[in-house]
Formats: sequence, C-alpha cells, structure tokens
Amino acid sequence: MSALIIPRDSDFTGGELLATKAEVMKALEDLPEDATIDDAVERLVFMIAVEHGLAQAEAGELIPHGEIVRLVKTWLK
Repeated sequence: MSALIIPRDSDFTGGELLATKAEVMKALEDLPEDATIDDAVERLVFMIAVEHGLAQAEAGELIPHGEIVRLVKTWLK
C-alpha cells in the first residue's frame, strides 16, 4: 500500500473528504472481487488526496511549472 504524503505545513487533516457516501460506495464497488481491505483503503486514500489537490488548485495553491522543473532537477543531482 502506498502512503499519502502531506507537507508538514499543510492544514489537511484527512477529515476534509468531499466525496459523498455514494461516491465512496461506487469506488469500493468498482474494486475487483478479490480486493483486500488494503486495496479499499488505498483507493479511499487516493480519493482523499485527489480531492485535497483539487481544493488546493481551486484556492490558487499551485506551484508554477518552471518551479517544478527546477525542483526536479535538484532531485536528480
């Protein structure tokens, strides 16, 4: 299972899921029949991360493309 990484300065608590119960149920129903609890949790964590990212984008909390390119170059050194 992959981890949800949230920056330390984020005010995201995990309790800010905007998806409705119906959306959560649909996401779980779409899992394969042999899906594990870990698979279900990973799907829900992914949904939370996407919702949080979309909310950040709507709030203008974006990093310009040029800044991302610069950051990635520092990681590859």
